[in-house]
Amino acid sequence: EVCFLETDIGQPELGTPGCTSLHCVREPMLQAPHSAQLLHECSASFFAGGITPMVHPVLYMQCVRAAFDEYLAVCKRHNGRVP
Repeated sequence: EVCFLETDIGQPELGTPGCTSLHCVREPMLQAPHSAQLLHECSASFFAGGITPMVHPVLYMQCVRAAFDEYLAVCKRHNGRVP
């Protein structure tokens, strides 16, 4: 299991356009990411106001930080083991 922090809000691999997100990937990504979205758990997702950080850069950074904070919470739930 690995955590994937999605910060590309224009062309995301696993998440929704316009959102930063944190995904727990439990299986290899051997096909186009969008075709396997349901195989990976979305732990958190935050709407950044548009499909480019230029729309609202401060909100974008807050969303990235919130997704990273969720990653830290996942680490804590795993007793400090970093996925």
